Amino acid sequence: MHMDPAEAQQAAVHAFAVLIPMMVLLWTIGAAILIVPFWQIFKKAGMSPALSLLMVVPLANLVMLYVLAFSQWKIQPALLSPYYAYAYPPAAPAAQAYAPAQATAAAPAAQPLTPAEPAPTPPVYPPED
Repeated sequence: MHMDPAEAQQAAVHAFAVLIPMMVLLWTIGAAILIVPFWQIFKKAGMSPALSLLMVVPLANLVMLYVLAFSQWKIQPALLSPYYAYAYPPAAPAAQAYAPAQATAAAPAAQPLTPAEPAPTPPVYPPED
């Protein structure tokens, strides 16, 4: 079955009429997949979140990745924050004496266990500059 050139051209136009909106939809979804997480990353780095729009521009996205990786982030480290007053990792809980359950008449008397040695307290390192 052969088509004449007019029918073939009309079939190609219909195929492109479906293909072009699908390409636009897929490009929009891909752009959203890039922009949304980079918006949050740029915001947490103390930079303008609008820079994430450059992540869909070829070559500009590579430049922005290097800017993001090697620039000084304008954030305060958690160990220097006044809201984070505890050392990390937290100290081990204090050892408590083991109190065995009450023995019943049918069960033999349980020997009391001695408390385990307390875990050593991990060192607290000063924050890096």
